Amino acid sequence: MNKVVDSINTKEAYEAKREQREPVLFERVYPHALRHTFASICYAAKMDVKTTQKLMGHAKISTTMDIYTHLDEMFLEDDITKFNEYILKGK
Repeated sequence: MNKVVDSINTKEAYEAKREQREPVLFERVYPHALRHTFASICYAAKMDVKTTQKLMGHAKISTTMDIYTHLDEMFLEDDITKFNEYILKGK
């Protein structure tokens, strides 16, 4: 996978230099990062966290939630909006 990324980045670096601009490069991908992505997608899909924990083979739920699940800013903003709407309804 990284051979493809490296090839694309090499071509982009050449094109950027030719066009006198900064290159836009892809980050290298590592298989372990896919576990983080999987956990975050499960969380975003509102999958049961115990199911995600079992699928990932973690003994502790804290490993799944604290290390592998990453909140996206969009989800954080959505939850803040939900909170604000709930509070405003109560008034």
